[in-house]
Amino acid sequence: MDESQDKRTGATVGNVRRATARSRVLALYRRSDPRDLRWYFEQRDLLGARAGDLGIGTREFAGIVAALSPSKSWDTASGATPNLDCAVRFVSTGANVHTGDCMRKARAILAGGDPADVLHGPKERAFADNLADPEGSMEVTCDRWMARAIGKNSESFTPRQYQETADLFRSIARTLGIRPHELQACVWAQIRREWADER
Repeated sequence: MDESQDKRTGATVGNVRRATARSRVLALYRRSDPRDLRWYFEQRDLLGARAGDLGIGTREFAGIVAALSPSKSWDTASGATPNLDCAVRFVSTGANVHTGDCMRKARAILAGGDPADVLHGPKERAFADNLADPEGSMEVTCDRWMARAIGKNSESFTPRQYQETADLFRSIARTLGIRPHELQACVWAQIRREWADER
């Protein structure tokens, strides 16, 4: 659906008019740092190096990172990566580093479970896929920052809202000639910068 159709039909993404969400995403992308396009590629390389040190595969480690991601931050601007540090500590020591369900999923992946089967939510699966295979992934990691980016009035997504938001990002990315996760990374980094500046 193009922008003119959005205006005619009143289509929505989440609880936001699609045309409004599209405009907001494009504005954030245009204000973003072009280096943010490479975020998932850089994180994949970082994860790959850490995974190699820990003796596990990058895909498995990306799945563990995704399993342990709820309520953990990833602030590459400051160099702080509590999400990644948490996963490293779990793999290297077996320590309980998160809550029950997150730990169950991380343990299942470490024991040989396929991240695609173990991870349940669309955000976890998308995050793992984006981290493990940025060249091939067409997934979009929709988190609270994406909800804020589109102007949603809550920071969570129903399954339908998640799909609508991911589809919006895919549509915009296709128009821009970039991967969906590249658009998401730019928007994620930019809205976090702007949010911090407002505080």
